[in-house]
Amino acid sequence: MTINASISASISTGPASRKDPLLPSKFWIEINGVMEAFFTECSGLSIQTEVMEYKEGGLNSRTHKLPVRSTFSNITLKKGMTTSSLIYQWYMKTVQGKPETHDFSIIVYSSSSPGKPVKRWNVSKAYPIKWSSSEFKASDGQGHLVETIELVHNGFVEVPQSI
Repeated sequence: MTINASISASISTGPASRKDPLLPSKFWIEINGVMEAFFTECSGLSIQTEVMEYKEGGLNSRTHKLPVRSTFSNITLKKGMTTSSLIYQWYMKTVQGKPETHDFSIIVYSSSSPGKPVKRWNVSKAYPIKWSSSEFKASDGQGHLVETIELVHNGFVEVPQSI
């Protein structure tokens, strides 16, 4: 189905098939089919395509813009720190010059559909390039330690979900 056909189909089916924005409540990372970690924030899930301008001889009123290559941004994941050092140990392999790549999935669960994934992206050949912790502060018990990991990867694909 083309993009135009998909847009036309969604418009013509009316409000009964309306797709409301997702209200995410959980993000899980799954490696080799195993839920490895719950994250509170995910950023950098983006792709951008470089464009080459082509000026056609004799056609001076416009320029053709042609896609050249696409690049993926680094993905940053944040979660509450626990006693597990799995993520830190993964990063330390990169520090030691032996980066360990993993294919993994980012799975979004919505509060309106508990236990059922509503969005999924499969990320290929990722490894960590940065690890950090939030500041350590003596507080009134309201603060939490947050662990942040930044990953490079070879790309991602959105996996269709039946909702």
